[in-house]
Amino acid sequence: MEKEAKMTSLKVFVSSTKEDLEEERKAARDAILDLFTIHNLPFKPVMFEYEFGSHPSSPKQTSLEYVRDSDIFVGIFSERYGSLLPKEGISITEREYMEAKKFGKYTLIYVKETEENKREEKLRDFLKKIGDIEKGSTLSKFKNQYELKEKIMNDLLEYHRKFELKKMKVVNIESNIPASIFIDGKYVGDTD
Repeated sequence: MEKEAKMTSLKVFVSSTKEDLEEERKAARDAILDLFTIHNLPFKPVMFEYEFGSHPSSPKQTSLEYVRDSDIFVGIFSERYGSLLPKEGISITEREYMEAKKFGKYTLIYVKETEENKREEKLRDFLKKIGDIEKGSTLSKFKNQYELKEKIMNDLLEYHRKFELKKMKVVNIESNIPASIFIDGKYVGDTD
């Protein structure tokens, strides 16, 4: 008898400024959800406007906790650098990226094509840091939210292929016996 598996989701943290990238954030969420609903892949978006809710810790601490708890970091940038954290002098988006790198998260960075002089100076400097040939991440440029959605889907599918993640069904002769599920020696969940 086939049993459904409770498979651990791969949490994809989406970081960006909100006001100028609202459509792009929706496209990122749609890309991640499409991978789950259409392709049956275990990706789950993590975005402050949908998943955070109310927390006793500060918005900065809550955000950084979600970054640490995620598997993949998606950064989306355009013209705005974002609000500065008073004690650090950097934006929350830069701080989230730093946290992702510090904890070895798989990072995917997308930069909307625009005239360079339209980008805030701090963002231009930050993007130079991100794109550092030795220590940074490879940047992917996009023109609009439709192209961004396609790029995110393709990059997450590549992540899926690269790490040989598998779709799975658990078969158990005795339907009343729960089973733990392991893929390549890593615990991924239990049957219902």
